[in-house]
Amino acid sequence: MEVSPAKASASQPSEADSTRAKREELATLKSKVEELCEKTLSQEAEIGAKRALISRLEQENKQLDSRVVALTNENDQLKKKVTEQENRINSLVGEDLRKATNIKDLESQVKKERDNVEELRVRLSQQTVERERFEHTAKKAEERLEHFVSQMTVIFDKYAEQSALDWKDDKNLAQLLSQAGEIIGENLNHRGKIQELSDRIRQKDIQLAERSRAVDLLGEHISKAAVADRETTNLAEQLQYSRDNEHALERRLQGLTHELMDSEVRIRDLERQLSEVSRERSAPRPKSWDSYGNELTVFRESLAAILSTPLYPCCPKEVDIKEQTRRIVSEYQEQKELNSRLEARLDDAASRLASFQSLKNDMQHQVDQLERENLSLRDRIRRMESDQTACEVAREERRADREKFCNYLRKVASKVKIDSGVAGHMEMDELQEAIYTRVCQFVSGEFSLLTDVQATSDKINGLNRRIKQLQDQLSSKQIQLGLWREKAAKLEEQVSDLSKLETDVETQKANNERSSAVARRTQIENGRLRDELTRLRAELLDLSDSKVKTASIEEELGKLSKANEELDALRERQTQKIEELRSVIEQQESEIKDLENTSSRTEVKISEELKSTKDMLEQLRRSEKELNEFRSMVGRLLGLDVDSLGVPNYDIIQKLECLVACHHTTNPDTCTVPVGRSNKSPVRDVGRSKEPPRERIPGGFLAGPGVARAKTKEAWDSFDGKRSRSRTTSNLEFNSNAERPRTTAKMNVSSSPEPIRKDLRRY
Repeated sequence: MEVSPAKASASQPSEADSTRAKREELATLKSKVEELCEKTLSQEAEIGAKRALISRLEQENKQLDSRVVALTNENDQLKKKVTEQENRINSLVGEDLRKATNIKDLESQVKKERDNVEELRVRLSQQTVERERFEHTAKKAEERLEHFVSQMTVIFDKYAEQSALDWKDDKNLAQLLSQAGEIIGENLNHRGKIQELSDRIRQKDIQLAERSRAVDLLGEHISKAAVADRETTNLAEQLQYSRDNEHALERRLQGLTHELMDSEVRIRDLERQLSEVSRERSAPRPKSWDSYGNELTVFRESLAAILSTPLYPCCPKEVDIKEQTRRIVSEYQEQKELNSRLEARLDDAASRLASFQSLKNDMQHQVDQLERENLSLRDRIRRMESDQTACEVAREERRADREKFCNYLRKVASKVKIDSGVAGHMEMDELQEAIYTRVCQFVSGEFSLLTDVQATSDKINGLNRRIKQLQDQLSSKQIQLGLWREKAAKLEEQVSDLSKLETDVETQKANNERSSAVARRTQIENGRLRDELTRLRAELLDLSDSKVKTASIEEELGKLSKANEELDALRERQTQKIEELRSVIEQQESEIKDLENTSSRTEVKISEELKSTKDMLEQLRRSEKELNEFRSMVGRLLGLDVDSLGVPNYDIIQKLECLVACHHTTNPDTCTVPVGRSNKSPVRDVGRSKEPPRERIPGGFLAGPGVARAKTKEAWDSFDGKRSRSRTTSNLEFNSNAERPRTTAKMNVSSSPEPIRKDLRRY
């Protein structure tokens, strides 16, 4: 009976120590779990903030996507507009080529007119030379006439002096006849020359008529040039209007550039915020595997939402994201190439427009030059007309002089015994030759022979009278014949006049028909030119519209280029961010792997510890059951009902102390005093008696009421040292946090009531 209670009292402190150690260990685990919960809450708050930031960035990316879609739509519209403008520009270039051909045709016509004018000028110079020559010949003829008149006066003076001698000489008479024949031949030659001169004058009149027609054509060309001048002024006004529109578009472009700079400033602010967020993300923070996985999935989803479009949706997978980014990069390269091609086309259109402008300036210069040439030709034509009027006046004067000279010759012919009728029907050259022959006859003395024959024979006188009568009759017949010749000449003149009138009427009709045809052609040409002018005006308006549209297209292309540059910068920033996020993800994956390894190791250790704690709890239950049985047994031995007691341990111990005290009083010799103690801890005095302290059982404590058994301090320190050495490689912070509950557990153990050491060997 004395041995079993001692064994029970020895096993009871060890079980209490183990339960206390387990409870302390559970308290440390609870504190660690609370710290982990706090950490998870803080990490969840950070994750919520990052998710909000990511959602805001997703919204911005959606806005950028919508803007990119709008820009692509605008770019497509601009492509269509550019193609339309190119077609219009090509049509305008074709029309410009047609205009150039028309201009070349007009230039060729102008060259032909110039050649005609040069020919007319040469003819005019030739005619002036011929006129001078004719004037010179006329002057010579006048001089010869004066000489002839002077000779005639001298001859008549000689004839008056030598009339009785020279007329009787046959030689002189023959010489006079020969000279008269020569004079008649010369007269015929002069008549042919006069006919040639009249033909030349007629040709000159025809040339002057042709010249007047050429002048009329030049006037028409000048009027056309004036119309072209008006058109050029209208084109200049329209060009000024297009330049004003271009300046307005430049001002608008400046305003848009200012807006673009403001948007770039806002984008820089957003980039700075994004860099701060990425910097905060890149800061190494310990996270659990689930949080890293969630963040990775959220990042992939956000990146897929950014890269997805209505036509090309993107799944939150790495392969789809890579394909989408490659497609976006290829589309961007194609867009960039398209923009470069459009810029080249715009440069080509601008060069074509500049060439068209230079061609227009050349045309204006040529038109001005033609106007100057036309003015000079008009001046020359005026001078030629004035010269022509002077020539006509000189011709009229020459005709009057010729009539005077003819009248003078007729008077001379009547003086030298030439029939007036015959002299009236003779030409001027023939009359001169007849007068010359008759004067030569007077000079040679042929009339003296006639007087000698008349003196010698009466018959001859009669015959002479008869001859005279016959001569008179002959002269009368000649006069009648002259009259009939005059009538015939008049009739011939009338016939010639009628034929001339008929020819003139026919020529007038032909001229009228030609003029009507020319008028119709000019009307048709004017209508065609009006249509061409309206078409050119419409084309000019289209050209101004195309200039405005090209300016707007250039502006939109500038915007698109800037947007492309912004998208390039954004893509580069996104690639940098993606690289940074990839590095962060790789780092996080490595950390997650390390955490997985450490968590697996800690899980194994915790499972082992949990198993050991379960075994210890089972031992504690068994020991508690044994203690309850031992307490009930001790209570029955002491005569106490353990179930009805409030604090059974205290009552049992008090009863035992009373029993031991009674035993000591009754048996003082059996009391043993303890020699020494293994532990120098204070002893609780329950009965407040003056008995000496009892000996403590080495390696154990007796717990008070409601206190479980725990391990000793040395066992706890050895266990904690092993656990700290196992966790130094995984997490240093965990050990630092674990020190606080261990120290609190030590304080609880030290502050717990000191159990009463009893020597159960006495029982």
